[in-house]
Amino acid sequence: MFKPNVIKLEDKLPKKHPNDWSDEELEVFENIEAVRTVYGRECKGDADISEDGNPIWVLYSTDNGIPIFFIVRGPKNIGYHVFGPSRTPAYVRSLKELQEGYAFMERKNYSPELINSTSQGEF
Repeated sequence: MFKPNVIKLEDKLPKKHPNDWSDEELEVFENIEAVRTVYGRECKGDADISEDGNPIWVLYSTDNGIPIFFIVRGPKNIGYHVFGPSRTPAYVRSLKELQEGYAFMERKNYSPELINSTSQGEF
């Protein structure tokens, strides 16, 4: 009996890494990129998985490819670390704080917890 060669669609789709960013996190990152573009910064964001298997998101200048800042998950996947060559490292406790502090630029009484620093640095 003849059996047709059937290829399932899910076999052809890329597999999502188990530690990858969630759709909600990616939406916040898109907002972070968009607000900087609105304010005249030519930049692009890119989500990836690091060599140690953890997700990392990088916002970089499209003019020269230099990273503006990086976002990684905090210890035990709680909160987020934000750091980069032109900014003071910061820790935010939730995706909501990340959205408010970096994507909406709502600075009213908001300051991310700084890591080993006394100054906040530029956004």
